[in-house]
Amino acid sequence: EYAVDYMKKNGRLSRKIFKISETVHSKKERTVTREHSFKVISTKKFYPGTHGLAILINGKELASRTFTLYKAT
Repeated sequence: EYAVDYMKKNGRLSRKIFKISETVHSKKERTVTREHSFKVISTKKFYPGTHGLAILINGKELASRTFTLYKAT
């Protein structure tokens, strides 16, 4: 799973969790590629500011980074 912490209008972050896959792997290392769109849509408004991205495995956050969204396209 991965989580995106969206900047809300009031300046707070709101976390949304997305599923990548649910499988059992025997290897300790696996490459996974995923794209996430910030395209302007009618049902969600994206606000500029610092957003977050986290990788979750078995419900535990293993890595996280922040990024700045200047303008949704």
